[in-house]
Amino acid sequence: ELSLNPAVAVEGVTFANASWGTQKEMASLKRLAAEVELLPLLSGDVRVKRLVLEGLNLFLETDAQGRGNWEMGAVQETSKPASETSAPGILPVVQWVRIKDLSVTYRDGRKHEQTTLKLDNLDLRADSTDTPMTISAAGMLNDLAFKADGRLGPLKTLIQGGAPYPVTLSMSTPGLSMDLEGVIAEPRQARGIDLKISVDA
Repeated sequence: ELSLNPAVAVEGVTFANASWGTQKEMASLKRLAAEVELLPLLSGDVRVKRLVLEGLNLFLETDAQGRGNWEMGAVQETSKPASETSAPGILPVVQWVRIKDLSVTYRDGRKHEQTTLKLDNLDLRADSTDTPMTISAAGMLNDLAFKADGRLGPLKTLIQGGAPYPVTLSMSTPGLSMDLEGVIAEPRQARGIDLKISVDA
């Protein structure tokens, strides 16, 4: 679709699993659609107004040594200065992400345990990578149905680290509701968790 906000869509995407994996495919996607603002591209800014993923099946697993199938290999070392090897990265601005019919399965190769997360819908909204994100989701964790709404810190903080990541969430399951508020010092390593939790059951 061609306009000042051109849209592009792909369907039937698959990614092969690691050679040692227990399943043939690591991921399959029924449909991906993105709507991009054209004018900001002229100044080098990537602004995605809407990103929709439908029918995403993701299978994550580790082997007996703890190696993940998402690990693509070691980064090659170089003696060149950073300014000569790469240009400064620019984070794209994604204002609205909508995910429908998501299934994520995680298999622990050491413990031989499997966890499944299914989302009927997930919405993430933010004006920019520097502003907080709002989140709304509904689905099932293993056999437990849940709903969640709340506010998360900026995407830029989550990716770059170096600052506490704020979290405010309200979650509910049949017979249980829970509110979380606080910060995570190192969200990518799930360390430094400092949350106030209120539970009503």
